[in-house]
Amino acid sequence: MKRLALAVLALCAASAAPALAAQSYPLVCKTGNAMNATLRGNGTAIVSFVAAAQAASDAPPGASQCSWLDRPLNAAEPTRLRSNDRGFSRYMVDALMNGGTFYVQVYNDGAGNMIVTHVGP
Repeated sequence: MKRLALAVLALCAASAAPALAAQSYPLVCKTGNAMNATLRGNGTAIVSFVAAAQAASDAPPGASQCSWLDRPLNAAEPTRLRSNDRGFSRYMVDALMNGGTFYVQVYNDGAGNMIVTHVGP
């Protein structure tokens, strides 16, 4: 009976532990005509882009492209940024209006999105 009680306590403690935050990585993007942005009233921003063929450290991304600093995206990685942060939405609108390069920290949510955790260099 003690073993069962200890097992139940251990299970409860494990399920109550906070989930580990996903590790985010820097992505460099250049705005362009093939980059599509959707801004929703609830503050959600969704931006579709084209994967650059090279790492951003080797060559800056071309128009509408994004790339990791150290390597290009692989074929299994999403080409869609998503954020529920209004600050990201404002940052994106500014970048799109000015036609410049922008920087985000993201992680792959496994559901077709790169989730933005930080904007700016």
